[in-house]
Amino acid sequence: MLRNVLVTWPEEAPIVKWLSDAVAKSFRKVKWNTETEKGLLTKLRPPSPLELSALAPKTQDPSPAASGPPRGAAQPLTNWRLREDSSSEMPLFDIEVGGGLYWVKEEDAHRNCKRQLLKFWNDRGGRDEVIKKAGCAITKNTKFPIHDLLKESSDGSKFRVEWVGYEDKSRSWEPASEIDEKVIHAFRQRRLRRRV
Repeated sequence: MLRNVLVTWPEEAPIVKWLSDAVAKSFRKVKWNTETEKGLLTKLRPPSPLELSALAPKTQDPSPAASGPPRGAAQPLTNWRLREDSSSEMPLFDIEVGGGLYWVKEEDAHRNCKRQLLKFWNDRGGRDEVIKKAGCAITKNTKFPIHDLLKESSDGSKFRVEWVGYEDKSRSWEPASEIDEKVIHAFRQRRLRRRV
């Protein structure tokens, strides 16, 4: 994301100047053991906005609206891969956007372009089929990523869950004991803010 911001903003934009000044100040404060270390880190410095704009694809529209995945992205979802933090008990995916333009977490694709993600999975036989192709078995112990909690039962023992990568008809009531406490807390905090 930061690369796109720096590429699309003009060099004289205040934030770009501030970032450049902050990097330069912190670089000067470091005490170097040798000139070699200083030279090595100078070579590893982040590229300037001008250097980034030279690296940007020429076909990409440089306007801020075209940077990053827009809501309801027009770029096609083209491929999937298992994430490194994935496990056989909880398969997590990254989704390729625009034929290699960039990769996004499946949760972000679900939030920003849900219909497109659901079509992507349906074209491949559904998310469950892809899980099987990835070498993971779906068992009673398999956990799925939660997109959102929608409702809470009157006694607080169950929650209506929307699952990442699944259609609305797959929403289900799940016991609170099976849902991460952080997710439940965030849901209750959001609900309290809405009432105020």
